[in-house]
Amino acid sequence: MTASHRARDQRGETLVEILVAVSILALAATALLGALGTVTSASALHRGQATAETAIRSYAEAVKAAGYRDCGAPGSYSAQDVGFVPPPGFDTSTPAVSYWDGSAFGPGCPATAASGPQLQMVTLEVHSCVTGASRPCLPDGRQSETVALTVRSP
Repeated sequence: MTASHRARDQRGETLVEILVAVSILALAATALLGALGTVTSASALHRGQATAETAIRSYAEAVKAAGYRDCGAPGSYSAQDVGFVPPPGFDTSTPAVSYWDGSAFGPGCPATAASGPQLQMVTLEVHSCVTGASRPCLPDGRQSETVALTVRSP
């Protein structure tokens, strides 16, 4: 080997080659961290949705166990009235109760008692919430589950 050939083989990498390699590694690392962040936030969202679904099913079972409430009864199927406690970070809305008048569900009690069982449609909602020191639990719009169930008088 000649001296000039040996000198070319031992010169190493140039600064430009090193900068290109570092920038490629930085792009790969950025992509991996972005994917990790997306997976983490999706997992938290799914966990909240699963908790909301479980909570609404438990709330509906508590209403079912409480049974039919007459129109004049003070209980309105609220969470406290039926013994349902929402999980931490969740709250309930005031249930909407509609009454069957023989042809459709309406907001008020039927004027006349129909022969046979009376029906109520109860709409329940469980939602995730943001709590603060100076305000009550307010819906944050991320996880919300609603269910409408029919309650029949005995």
